[in-house]
Amino acid sequence: MKFQVHLLVQVHQADYLTMKPAKLAIFESIEGGYNRKRRHSALGNRSPEQYQLYLQEMYLEEKRIAA
Repeated sequence: MKFQVHLLVQVHQADYLTMKPAKLAIFESIEGGYNRKRRHSALGNRSPEQYQLYLQEMYLEEKRIAA
């Protein structure tokens, strides 16, 4: 399912009394899930989670070589 459809379904299934909780739900969907999983060209077409693991591996490798 496309992200936009997923977001619309999530927002329309909930009843929000004000805009503040609605905006918070949208923000959490985008930042909590979508942006962490989608690939970013600035990160070598890796997700932020994959890029963080890559950096950790590179750091450990450099540390191992220096020892």
